[in-house]
Amino acid sequence: MRRILPIALAALAAACGAPPPQQPPTTLPSGYLLGIGDPTRGAILEASAGFARPSALHGRPEAAARLVAALEHIAVAVPNDQMFRPFNPLVSLELPRARDEVRGLVGIAPAAPPQAVIDALYSASRALRAGDRAGAARALTPDVAPDAAATLARLNALPDA
Repeated sequence: MRRILPIALAALAAACGAPPPQQPPTTLPSGYLLGIGDPTRGAILEASAGFARPSALHGRPEAAARLVAALEHIAVAVPNDQMFRPFNPLVSLELPRARDEVRGLVGIAPAAPPQAVIDALYSASRALRAGDRAGAARALTPDVAPDAAATLARLNALPDA
């Protein structure tokens, strides 16, 4: 018993500090933020500026869709990319939580694969910029957004905080 307790405590301590499980890497659409260099850094800059002023997104579902897609990518890239290891370790834990909270807010399926979410939201954003609301709804497939109309409405009216 004396030997088992220290081993069990060591295993428990190691489990508490274990990094979140790795997810397959995600990519952003070709041409994303041309000229910015690293697309993930561009997504970080875009998302941080956009989410800092959510009231600026009211009535701009195309912009909101891009920001939610950027957050989706960041939540996978930062915890899994060696380039971002110098970030505060809490960032790697909080980004997936933020992503999950935003998914709930806009009506994205909790189990949707991150790349599918990114692709659907960018397609919806492009369709909205072109004035094609029906195309945007089609881009939000049921596996990503079970109620595409509700998701578009939520993207159009993100809360201030």
